[in-house]
Amino acid sequence: MIRRLTLGLLMLLPAAPAMAQEASAYGCNRLEEATPTPYIEGRDGVFFRLNLDLRLRHTVTEGSIELMARLSEALAARGTTLIYVPVPSKGLAMPESLPEQAAGYGFDHDVAVGVYEDTVARLREVGVITVDALTPLLNLEEGQLAFIPTDHHWSSAGSRAVAAAVGRAVAETPGYAGLEKVTTETRSLGPQEIPSPVRREIQAMCRGTIPPSVTEAFETEVTVPAASGGGGIFAAEAGGPAIALVGTSMSRTPAFDFEGFLAESAKLDVANYAVIGGNQYGAIVSYLMSDEFLSAGPKYLVWENPIYNNLGEFGELPMRELVAAAIDNCTPLEAERPDDRTLVAEVPGGELPADVYVRADAGTTRGRAIEIGFVTQEGLRIAASIERTQRLEPTRLFYQYMEPFWEPGISSVEVQFDRAVSGDASLAICKDQETAS
Repeated sequence: MIRRLTLGLLMLLPAAPAMAQEASAYGCNRLEEATPTPYIEGRDGVFFRLNLDLRLRHTVTEGSIELMARLSEALAARGTTLIYVPVPSKGLAMPESLPEQAAGYGFDHDVAVGVYEDTVARLREVGVITVDALTPLLNLEEGQLAFIPTDHHWSSAGSRAVAAAVGRAVAETPGYAGLEKVTTETRSLGPQEIPSPVRREIQAMCRGTIPPSVTEAFETEVTVPAASGGGGIFAAEAGGPAIALVGTSMSRTPAFDFEGFLAESAKLDVANYAVIGGNQYGAIVSYLMSDEFLSAGPKYLVWENPIYNNLGEFGELPMRELVAAAIDNCTPLEAERPDDRTLVAEVPGGELPADVYVRADAGTTRGRAIEIGFVTQEGLRIAASIERTQRLEPTRLFYQYMEPFWEPGISSVEVQFDRAVSGDASLAICKDQETAS
């Protein structure tokens, strides 16, 4: 039976005025008042972000859970297994380093663990393969730290432990045994300092010098059997990587070697599409809209995402666009080109349904933004837009879900791209799983 935790009004509480503050080992003052990110000093030189690392509840709504399930199903229909890795917060993973005053801010480690476990259970319940990344971090060998004390990233020890858990999840999936395996050799590069804006912010409020943001760096050499042509049986047949990794700087920072540790654990080749600063959607949007995914998807898509990156932060449209891209069940429209940045098309039958997507394809061009105008028979124009920020890769594909912008009688669609498009640019109407025929 799955345990349900309802926190209701439970949230971070301000420190009680009479609460004793522990003396700083580094002469730090008013860390909890720092802007934009308040901090708290823990034990043995470990610092925590007050609002992220010590948050009790990391929201994963039922809507996000449902859309994750649909994304997993859509990818499975293409031959790709989604494996989701919610990275726990530093406060979850390093309870022994928490100061006593953390409780005064409303943080209860047992409650936070229960919420994390409940999130994993809810995702698994709807069929999404979800890795428990907390247990391996809590069970590191004595002397190993899950996170860098003066930074918000995991250490290489934490990275390796989670990669091993992901590798076990991969190995338990059907068809894994038949994949041709790679060999790996992982080498230590010694201690390496990580550039850390977090450390700089903390240091500015401390008289003494806080510890540098250091972890033992590793690199992994992957050898693919010559007979496979690169990437094993799956790659030989479909041309795609065995594992495509999407995620954040946890996955992209070379010193953490998450990509290499994952190859070592899963014994499969890994293509790393993670994006530093891409937050929850940057990497996976860039990848699912890419020619690499469209032409040859991976056997496994590993999605690493820190638990505090709320999947519903920007509403449902980012997840819906991922679902639409994975399904890509589209019917082309006959489009005209009034200018080199614009496509206009009449809707067959004279009315656009609410439960469809409009796919705007810039052809061989890649861009960062589109604006869509939905025009009714009476001349009413409803505007929508999609933007890829500078952290994301430009894409040729954009999928706009209709329902939030739907009005009766929408009879034409106008899409303006942020740059001139190629001759094979096009518009299409796409169906999702519920309406696919």
